[in-house]
Amino acid sequence: MKVYNITDYGAVPNSTKVCTKEIQRAIDLCEKGSTVYIPQGEFITGALYLKSDLTLRIDGKLTGSGNVDDFPIMGYPYEGLDQLCYASLINTDGAPHENITIEGSGEINANGRALFEAELSDVKHKRGRAVCIRNTDHVIIRGVTIRQSPAWCLHLIYCRNVLIEDIEV
Repeated sequence: MKVYNITDYGAVPNSTKVCTKEIQRAIDLCEKGSTVYIPQGEFITGALYLKSDLTLRIDGKLTGSGNVDDFPIMGYPYEGLDQLCYASLINTDGAPHENITIEGSGEINANGRALFEAELSDVKHKRGRAVCIRNTDHVIIRGVTIRQSPAWCLHLIYCRNVLIEDIEV
């Protein structure tokens, strides 16, 4: 199993740099069954999209950028209806997926205070979430803290065989 440390792809901790492209590149290049690693430090990012057969290991902090432009508009079920919503901080794209794990001792902070205000001013689109995993079989979310979401912190839609263990919301 290979580990893809996001700093090897140009992500910079503890700065004002938005590292979405660098983190997403590590995710996209991650080989089946391998791990994308978020080390100690705070990494600012926009929407990230996970894929099948991947572990996202968070020992640092992922923080939402606070800029709605970093969260594209997507179709999501929202309160039981398919609606246009801002993307979540961590997403799947809606296609069928399997074997996704999010684990570690770190934090997913969607920066909801900043995004809540900006997203509410747009009456055409619904608010995003911190984590939204859709259409995925075999999901594990373990050990992380999830906070400050503009809407729900953790939204699992049409997922099967889900284990959520020792998280803080």
